[in-house]
Amino acid sequence: MQISESKAQMVGGTILALFAVALYFIIIPAEIIFAQVRMGVSPRYFPNLLAGLLFVFAVSLAVDGYRMRDHKKMKSYSVTAKDLRIVLFTLGVIALQIVGFDYIGYLVPAMLAIAVCMYMYGQRNYLLIVLVSVLLPLGIKYFFEQMLQVALP
Repeated sequence: MQISESKAQMVGGTILALFAVALYFIIIPAEIIFAQVRMGVSPRYFPNLLAGLLFVFAVSLAVDGYRMRDHKKMKSYSVTAKDLRIVLFTLGVIALQIVGFDYIGYLVPAMLAIAVCMYMYGQRNYLLIVLVSVLLPLGIKYFFEQMLQVALP
């Protein structure tokens, strides 16, 4: 399947913008309680900030794609069945990670998801996979819990 660069940007930007709206108005309020905090920030602050930034960048991507639609030297991308399988597999890993958060907390599902995705996308240096998949979630957990005073599951 062939898709032009401008069409990919328009479709991708539109999908991401709709996802950002759903995040801001539906998913974040349903999943993260609203709490007044005397010190630090509300648990919803950063998710809402990221959803807003995602919306802004998604709209700019879609607008850029629309403005480029008649450009002569536009790239054309080929999407294979293997590419689609990798995307669907990644979405499945993310879904399992989210489900795992409810049962065993943040660290283990995050570590497993990072390791699986790194291996799937071609990383074969096992030391690097272990270091990144262990240190990145630990760093994120430390940042949120110690610096932002927001507890992770």
